[in-house]
Amino acid sequence: MQSHTLSPTPLVASSFLALLVACLPSTGWAATFESEDVAPELGVHVFDRGVAEKEMGRELFGTPYASVVVGNVDVYDVFPYVESRYFVVVSDPEWNRLVVTATGSGRVTAWSGAEGGGGPLASPRGLAVDDSGNVYVCDSGNDRVLVLRTSQEFDRLELTAVGEITGVSRPYGVAVSDGGTPFDPQDDRVYVAEAGKNQVSRFERVEGSGFARTSAIGGLGSGVGRFAGPMAVAVGRDGDHSSDRVYVADAHNRRLVELVDDGSTLQWGREVRHDGTLVTGLETDRFGQIYAVAPFEGRVSKWSSDLEVLAVDETASARPRSFHVPFVTTTDHRNGTKTRAAEGRGLLVEEWGEHTGVQAWTLGVDVDGLTVREETPLSAQFVLTDAARVEARLEDSSGRTLARRDLGLVRAGARDVSFAKDELGPSESTDGTVRWVVEARSTYADRTPVIATTNAWIGEFGTTSAQFQGTFPNPFLDQVSLRLSFPNGASGLVEAEVFDLSGRRVRTVVEQHAGGPVDVVWDGRDDRGNELGSGVYFYRVHAGDRDWEGRMVRLR
Repeated sequence: MQSHTLSPTPLVASSFLALLVACLPSTGWAATFESEDVAPELGVHVFDRGVAEKEMGRELFGTPYASVVVGNVDVYDVFPYVESRYFVVVSDPEWNRLVVTATGSGRVTAWSGAEGGGGPLASPRGLAVDDSGNVYVCDSGNDRVLVLRTSQEFDRLELTAVGEITGVSRPYGVAVSDGGTPFDPQDDRVYVAEAGKNQVSRFERVEGSGFARTSAIGGLGSGVGRFAGPMAVAVGRDGDHSSDRVYVADAHNRRLVELVDDGSTLQWGREVRHDGTLVTGLETDRFGQIYAVAPFEGRVSKWSSDLEVLAVDETASARPRSFHVPFVTTTDHRNGTKTRAAEGRGLLVEEWGEHTGVQAWTLGVDVDGLTVREETPLSAQFVLTDAARVEARLEDSSGRTLARRDLGLVRAGARDVSFAKDELGPSESTDGTVRWVVEARSTYADRTPVIATTNAWIGEFGTTSAQFQGTFPNPFLDQVSLRLSFPNGASGLVEAEVFDLSGRRVRTVVEQHAGGPVDVVWDGRDDRGNELGSGVYFYRVHAGDRDWEGRMVRLR
């Protein structure tokens, strides 16, 4: 094994430490994914080339590609009671090495495998880690997946090559399944995305002879059972253990593919197209939700386990390569139990530059697209971007709660909720309007609840003012409706303004109304008729003496 210490300084130690501590349970508010400072006390948002050169006198990375966290927490009934050790491993295909950093000391080392480590690495890319702490490296230039045993001693993580998967061609992505039984290596499975063979292979351990290929699916093509450049692979999750789902980023076909491991073979499940040029990173969290990283669009998108898009972020990263959600092993020495659980934060690896490199992201939940159904104003729909505990309420214009429903733990995706008229309590208001409130509490510890609201006109008392009912659909592809309700017999103008993320007004739409429901439609173009790209936009709607503001997301 070759291990070079890279002379960390206090700032470098603090920066890398902050990245590692970011993997610990956090507090405060978080949207679906929220970029945060890796070293807030030093004003460092991203660990980048500028920080490395200033504090270490070297660049540290050529082209960082993927990361994994090897994390362990030990609980004792005597001092020190709780002991935590976290190590981050980052692959660098340009400099043919892994970079390892440790919490506490900030020690940074490089590992190339050149001396007693299974041979020199050549363009290492995708990484994975199993519940025993073994790290799997896509050594793509050597057409193999190298298996490294990790051993921890204080602030050091020793890497030792203990096996390899050969017979693969240009492996770019690797994922490990625990077979549904954590901490039992006998049924573990390793999935490899082979870009050189346009296939995904499953490998299993064979006693005394390493790994054997037990199933494969693929071959060049665009139809069912075919791939054109599989670049990344991820295993589905169901809480603390792996599921039978395997997800693949199929580059040239621009799609995400779900495979099903039935125990004998890999079966084709479903597929969904995306508009990204290339997806280089896939990751899953404890709910089996998928994070897809598209570098050319600067995009991280989140999908449900059923391949339903939940959220898109194109604002916080420059040419991201991969995203990693750490799963950490906790050993309770008081009762001998061992558990493995996902953290509420992740690491984003992006292009190495003066202001880009490695980011810490906090995970959370948003309630998007809360919309009241026009024909049934006591029914609403919304998109939940992460599993959360949800409560829905109806309030009158005075703020009095008319009805309340605890929906319990709700999985991410498009959801509906309805109230019956006889569920509504007495109201002091007489204008016939209700306020929908959907409150979501993240399953991650100590997050502030997220609240979405919209108004609905139920018309029983005869409304006297305009009401904004929301945007539909949101997110949208080609066009979106900004929906309002007016008193019968009323007339006037509705003005809707659309702004981009910089605050620049890009479109104004004016409609004449004659009372009742009105849809103001935006077709995704600016005032000059130019098609606008995907991303987050803000709207401001004006009618009479009332104004409403909000956001909407366009997907293309």
